[in-house]
Parts: sequence; C-alpha cells; structure tokens
Amino acid sequence: MSNRSPLPPITLTVNSRLARWLLLEQDEKKKQAGEKAWETPQILSFSAWLRNLWLESWPTQYLLSPLQCEKIWEQIIVQDAKRLDLLHLQGVASQASEAFALIHEYRLPQSPKFYELTDEAKTFISWTRKYKHRLTSLGALDPCMLMDAVKNSMQEGEIEIPSSLCVMGFEEQSPQMKFFLQIIILALVQGLTEFLPISSSAHLILVPVILKWPDQGMVFDVAVHVGTLCAVVFYYRRELLVMAGSWLRSLSGGPVTQDSRMVWYLGLATVPAGLVGLFAGDFIEQNLRNLPVIATTTLVFGLLLGFADRYARLIPGDRSLTFPFLPNI
Repeated sequence: MSNRSPLPPITLTVNSRLARWLLLEQDEKKKQAGEKAWETPQILSFSAWLRNLWLESWPTQYLLSPLQCEKIWEQIIVQDAKRLDLLHLQGVASQASEAFALIHEYRLPQSPKFYELTDEAKTFISWTRKYKHRLTSLGALDPCMLMDAVKNSMQEGEIEIPSSLCVMGFEEQSPQMKFFLQIIILALVQGLTEFLPISSSAHLILVPVILKWPDQGMVFDVAVHVGTLCAVVFYYRRELLVMAGSWLRSLSGGPVTQDSRMVWYLGLATVPAGLVGLFAGDFIEQNLRNLPVIATTTLVFGLLLGFADRYARLIPGDRSLTFPFLPNI
C-alpha cells in the first residue's frame, strides 16, 4: 500500500499572475525546508481551470481563441462597414468582441428591446445575433461563454464537480463568477446532504439565505436532485434490473413477486408528489421556499420520525406491503 499523502485541493486564482506567484512561493518554502523534490501543487488560474475541464470532457463544441473570435466579428461587421463608414474594421471587431464578453460577464439582458435607444446599439445587437448564429453553425464556443457551458455540463453530469476547492484573490467578483461559484457550492451541499437524514431541499434554501445570495429557483433544485437520483440508480442498478425484469414478467402472465410489487409501489408513491408538483408547483415556489416553513416542517417531521423510530415495530428486510384496493399487487 502506498504511503503517499492525498493530493491537496485545487487552488484557483483570479488570474495567471497570482497562480505563478503562489507556485514560486510554494517552491521557496520547499527549498527552505531542505527538500530536494516535491509534487507541484494544483494551482491554476480560474480561466485555465475552466479550459482544462472543458477540453478534458471531450466537448461537442470547439473552444475558440480570442483571435479566432475577432476574425468572426470582422466577417460579420464588414457587411456593414461601408454603410456605417467604419475606418478601422479590426478595431471595431475587437471592441465588439469585448462588449460581447462584458454582456456575459455581467449577465446583462440581451433582448433587443433594451438596445433600441441608438442606431449603434441596434446595430451591435444585430451583430451579436449573427455572431451567435455563426458559433452555432460552426459548433464553436466563445471563451466568455465557457463558464456557463462548464456549469451546464456539471449540472448534466458530463463534468464532475470537484469535492473541494480553494479560491484566492476573488475579492471582487463579476455576476457571472458569483453565479458559477454559487452553483458549485450548492451542488456540493446537495451531494453531502442528500444521503444524510436531513433535508437537502431545505439546505439548498438555507445556504443562499445565510450567504445572502439570490434564490436559485426550483428548476436548479430539481436539476441537482436529478444528479443525486442518477447516483442512487447507478448504485442500485443491479437490484433495479432484477425488479424491472420481474415486473415485466408479471405483466406477461408470470408470477407476482415482491420485486414486481415493489415496482408498482414505487410508481404509486410517485403519483402524489407528481400531482402536487403539477398543480401546486407555482404556489410552492412563491410561498413555501422560506425559513418559517423550513423550521416548521423540520420540527414536525423530526418529531414524527422520532416517534416512529421509538414505537414502530421493526422487521428488518420486510417489504411485504399490501393495498386492499389493488388485490393483484
């Protein structure tokens, strides 16, 4: 067995200059300690880390370089160059590329109705539509869109969410950066609390309140719960395959077993929650995502679970549930 110590958490810095400085500082400390060789710590700028995550995930979209982006902007702008009497095409393309990046960094609205005050604004938003259409046709990705792309891939399970991170130099964060870090932290909270006897949904609401973040909304909560559902399905994949096979055989005239019954029970248990979500989803999102509701439900159900744990008759391994109104199940 190896005595090698586990790798330290990845350290992310606000820029590559700080990352290089921290690496040099680490090297000096090792030299002063008299060490001859050491493992290079994982210290990366945030942009380099995002780029590595994206490229290592075998993405379907090619990540463009800043120069490639400006060339695409030039191809779009040249069509209006004569009409607008543009003197320096490359300079306008560079400014348009920077403006497009700022829109994403500060999460500004991109609806045309916000850009109707001047002809320049109308022209620019027209260019952005053409630019995004060109990216789609090329299967390419602008670097300013990389953070959102990585975030979406993490939510879909295509990129693994790191178990621990250390960040340095992020005293001032753009809205895009804040939202990305919020997604990472809430995903970790969901992963840690889902398999503990505490409410993961409540913690997804509590954490933003404590840290004074905007509510991420129910759609995000459902997305991270789908992630933990996938983890549960993968862990119990053999048992689920046995249950599914038994259920299918019972439908074709085979014997009704405990495994086939369990499939029906799971389906029946899903119906009430589905109906509540279908007919009361908006009401729940607007009125029940708050601290008083969390405190009340946690107390009430905690007492119920404590009562059941103390007084219920436990039969280990028993799955013999019955429904009098469904005798065949």
